[in-house]
Amino acid sequence: MILALGIILFALMSLIGSERGVKSFVALFLNILITMISIYLLIQGVNTIFVMLASTVLFSLVTLFYINEYNLKTVGALFSVILVVVLLSLLITFISYHGHIAGYNEIDIYEEISMYLSVDLHINTYQLLILTTIWGLLGAILDTSISVASAIHEIAVIRPDASRKDLFRSGMAIGKDILGTTANTLVFVALGESLMLALYYYKAQYAIETLINAKSFLQEIAAVFTACIGCTLIIPITAAMISYFLKSPRIGAYFYRKNTLPNTEQTLRKES
Repeated sequence: MILALGIILFALMSLIGSERGVKSFVALFLNILITMISIYLLIQGVNTIFVMLASTVLFSLVTLFYINEYNLKTVGALFSVILVVVLLSLLITFISYHGHIAGYNEIDIYEEISMYLSVDLHINTYQLLILTTIWGLLGAILDTSISVASAIHEIAVIRPDASRKDLFRSGMAIGKDILGTTANTLVFVALGESLMLALYYYKAQYAIETLINAKSFLQEIAAVFTACIGCTLIIPITAAMISYFLKSPRIGAYFYRKNTLPNTEQTLRKES
């Protein structure tokens, strides 16, 4: 069944996306491979934060550079994503320590399957929470970042005389439109994943005061809010970084093989 679904997915992505679709399909399996290796390293006792940072960079390299190639847009998006991941890691650390939401929640502990699992995983649960949260929102951050970067680049193509401030404002305006759909997508995904949890709350007749103090509930809410914060932060950070790259003579000289950043539509279109 899994093989059949894989074949259908490959056929559709090849038919609709052509060469880019095939690349996306290959990138999907490369990311799955990175995930499997990361899990193996965690089991072997490798530091969780190191695995999180290394896997984040690898996911980003595959998603940005393999699919969209190495250019000014993807480099700017990569730096933006790494910066947001670092900021969110600090935020998640603060929330997890002060909210005590890491590790098994009350539902995990009392499930029958937990009787057959060892709770002594030799893994820092606070660090593991950072990794799982970052993995859960990384796709949305990457998608938002490259969308904003590509849009600003196209504006620079159409308006080569636009200033850095104009490009940043345009990126923010575009980001506002992206933000609404991205945030709703994350919320809907969270709702779908937590449907069984919601039914459990209803069946167990959780009172409001019990619900808002439940560890399982706080874990779900913290993950959704963190994801939305990440998708919000990535917009101004990407807009600022790409605007700076496009108007920086030194960076422009590196990417465009010129002594100064090109100011004509013809030379800028080489990056499109």
